[in-house]
Amino acid sequence: MSESTTDPLPVPPDLQAYLDGLAPEPRAAVEAMRDRVVAAIPEPGQRLGYQILGVTCRGKALVYLAGWTEHVAMYPIPALEDEPALAEAIEPYRKGKGTLHFPLAEPLPLDLVERVALTWVAQRGLG
Repeated sequence: MSESTTDPLPVPPDLQAYLDGLAPEPRAAVEAMRDRVVAAIPEPGQRLGYQILGVTCRGKALVYLAGWTEHVAMYPIPALEDEPALAEAIEPYRKGKGTLHFPLAEPLPLDLVERVALTWVAQRGLG
């Protein structure tokens, strides 16, 4: 589990403006994804990057989360050559080379979101 504290992360004003601009359903999904990732990683942070929510680990960019009309997205996907079970699990959500789309009409797979983030932590030596 994470070394993070139970205190909420500060939300920079530009990130708050992004979140405030999302419709209620995608905003709730993006915030649920963020909360799950932040709870699982060491030294989490958040910032606006690429005009979407970015989660950092030990000050380094880890993943980006975005809300859209019919889905929420997670960028990028880690290398999965050595992670066949994770590669199989993300396949239904994979869009293009480096993006996962989670339809808002389906339950949000937060366990999978956490696995992707933790894979990035391990691959980047941030654990």
